[in-house]
Amino acid sequence: MPWQLRQAVFKAAKPAGDKPTVFSVDYPDGQKAVVSLFKVTPGSVDLKDAKKRENIEANLARALGQAVFNAVIKDLQAQTDVSINIDK
Repeated sequence: MPWQLRQAVFKAAKPAGDKPTVFSVDYPDGQKAVVSLFKVTPGSVDLKDAKKRENIEANLARALGQAVFNAVIKDLQAQTDVSINIDK
């Protein structure tokens, strides 16, 4: 399934009652897909998937924290004049 279609399906409104949600998706090559979304079934998360998600969230939080820390250090270094005098 092309990524444009997959993205549009997940962004589409859920169908109301027995009426489908109808929308179109434009592809970069000029083609167009017309979609009728009749039903959305929520997925289920088992314990194993939940644990994976917790690990992923922790890793992302750690990476974001490190990126923010590095940006603060870089900004402080850019704003600070440092001179080193070595007396012999």
